[in-house]
Amino acid sequence: MTLLADLSDRARAAASDAVGPVLAEAARHVLDTAACVASGSTHPLAARWVPLLPASPGGVAALGAAGAWAVATAVEIDATLAHVDEFDALHGPAAVAPGAVVVPAALHVGRAVGAGGADVLRAVVAGYEAVAEASLRFGGPALYAAGWWPTALFGALGAAAATALLLDLDGPTTTTALALAAAPLGGLLSTDELGDAHYLLCGRAAAHGVGSAQ
Repeated sequence: MTLLADLSDRARAAASDAVGPVLAEAARHVLDTAACVASGSTHPLAARWVPLLPASPGGVAALGAAGAWAVATAVEIDATLAHVDEFDALHGPAAVAPGAVVVPAALHVGRAVGAGGADVLRAVVAGYEAVAEASLRFGGPALYAAGWWPTALFGALGAAAATALLLDLDGPTTTTALALAAAPLGGLLSTDELGDAHYLLCGRAAAHGVGSAQ
């Protein structure tokens, strides 16, 4: 079994096995992350950065910024603002900030597909499992010594796992979603699942560079 398939299985199993106490803890993380977004919305970065993002008339509302946005942009806004004050939850052993990357994805995708509260909470559980386990497999806090931030490396895996659950993707398709999420790492986790993502990386890298300079 590839690492990606293992992460997919673990995330799906964690969500399936989640019972009352686990879902209650997930709900507390949702509330905590939402409060962090509210705090982050007053950070100076928000005033400088949010106006640069593309609005989407008829789109969705973000928690942390007025306006209408594409779902992916709303996730980006709320994930950024959730962490900008660094009040959000940290998974110490994995050295990741799971709430910032998973909760906005679960909330916005859950709203888009009309998911119930319990399904959103299970998506949060799945996302936490994926991002924390991936970081643990590659050293967690030790990554800092090499100059890598684990949340940036593996956060997309958490958001992908949460989204895959809400979209009711099966195991193999979830594995492919995780592979696409990992593709910006250059194939570190992708093995033979890299596929078309390999060709998209040049364009994304170039666009990200332009956006960074802007």
